[in-house]
Amino acid sequence: MNDRQIACFLEAVKERNFTKVAEKLYLTQPGVSRMIATLEKELNTKLFARSAHKTLELTESGKLYYEMFEKCRREFEETKRKSELIQRENTDITTLKFGYVRGWSITGFYPLMLDALQEEFPYLNVDLESHSYERLYDLLYSGNLDFILTMNFPELEKLHSDLEVMEICQVPQAVIYPKEFGTKKDIADFQDSVFYLSADAPVEYSRANLEQICVQKEFIPKTKVVPNHATLLSLMDREDSAAIMDLWCQPIYDKKFKYVRLEASVPIVGAFRKNCAHAKIIRMLYETLAERYGEEVMIIIRK
Repeated sequence: MNDRQIACFLEAVKERNFTKVAEKLYLTQPGVSRMIATLEKELNTKLFARSAHKTLELTESGKLYYEMFEKCRREFEETKRKSELIQRENTDITTLKFGYVRGWSITGFYPLMLDALQEEFPYLNVDLESHSYERLYDLLYSGNLDFILTMNFPELEKLHSDLEVMEICQVPQAVIYPKEFGTKKDIADFQDSVFYLSADAPVEYSRANLEQICVQKEFIPKTKVVPNHATLLSLMDREDSAAIMDLWCQPIYDKKFKYVRLEASVPIVGAFRKNCAHAKIIRMLYETLAERYGEEVMIIIRK
């Protein structure tokens, strides 16, 4: 028994078809069949049975082995991840990998962060990356980012216990709309608009937040979900188009759009792994920003 046989078996359970497994693993269909047959011979049991639709179905023994192999795979990947983190964090690291939400303009916050780091930790370099909301947490948890700046959504309560989250500031929200279609002054002016929601952020939270804002003006907003921030912007050329954003979003400063500022705001948080090599530095950075630059951050985002 070897890892290739197990990989074929796990993929076959997922695809339920040897041909698809072969395409995905860059093997031949006969090669996949032989691996599964060899595995069944070594285990002395049938793992699959053909259904009436000629798709693969697990036998009772197959279900038992699938649960065991899948559990081993998950435990192996988690152990490998922890081992890589230990190796990285036991090394003399002079680079802080910093990520933030794709579509933000952090020209107000980022210089304050660099000033604080330069004063306390002049040897430290900062690598900057932007990603979608969900991707940021994946990269943080896997150790590919050390510190992220993002929005505080309810899902944060479900974060892995290895992560620590600290609120940094509150950023006001606004509704943007195409400049060429006149001037709007209040959320009530958007009753006939379609609000585009990007799947880059938790959609249900975004929709609930928008509805809560609009209900104060006694209307229910029309919404449409789009795959990402770029798609959202490409659709913002109709008279009835609109989107709700925070004042760090780049389109706020685009001359093609106007915006109506709202009373609502979104909490901005910094998140990091509690045991990462830079944990002490990040906590000190947070305290420095909160104590010395808090008022400046708020002034910048209100411009």
